[in-house]
Amino acid sequence: MIAEDIDRMDALAAGGRSILHRASPAARVASAGIVVVSAALAGRPLPLAAGAGILLLLAAVAGAEPGRVLLRSLAPLPFLGALFLLHPETPLERMGLLLLRAGVSCMALVLLLSTTTFADVLRVLGVFLPRTLTAALAVLYRSLFILLRASTHMMEAARLRGARGGAGTMVGGLLLHAFERTENVACVMHVRGVDVPDPDRADALRPRAADLLPLGAAAAVAALSLASLRP
Repeated sequence: MIAEDIDRMDALAAGGRSILHRASPAARVASAGIVVVSAALAGRPLPLAAGAGILLLLAAVAGAEPGRVLLRSLAPLPFLGALFLLHPETPLERMGLLLLRAGVSCMALVLLLSTTTFADVLRVLGVFLPRTLTAALAVLYRSLFILLRASTHMMEAARLRGARGGAGTMVGGLLLHAFERTENVACVMHVRGVDVPDPDRADALRPRAADLLPLGAAAAVAALSLASLRP
């Protein structure tokens, strides 16, 4: 299920034709960063919820299925649930604000990866990150798809064979498989020139008229966040 979800996002990022897809990768990455920072600074839930509505509207414009984006934004919920169990004295309003902060941040990243290929994201981040780290992130991202499919195949094979072994054995085998496949992916991507200067970086950073949409939406979320800080 997770592999199918990531595949759907990856396909939409590569094949989308909406106005949001036509914005420059630099504008989309900058907009996601602005939203994440704004969500972290928000002081009240209501303005942050309005910011989430803006992001869902953008998702509808991009054809990214707002319902799916909303569900994906709930990924931090188990971690916040564990935090609440460890600190039950935390007021419910505070926990709700933390959940909204995490959810809006996650929503911004999901929307970014649904409209921008990871290669374009790395082209923008490569301006600030060392080339070796950029190449490592590219390898890890491509390896994620391989490992998700490998885990799915492994669980299906175990089910069909009636295996009842513990999860530790399966995880250990998957880790060994992960090291081997990641090394192979790294070698292939090196041969294809992933760790050499990218000739398409200038195009990823070139401003476009469609940049007004993501940057305007991010500015609106930032304005709501700043308004929530007022006493």
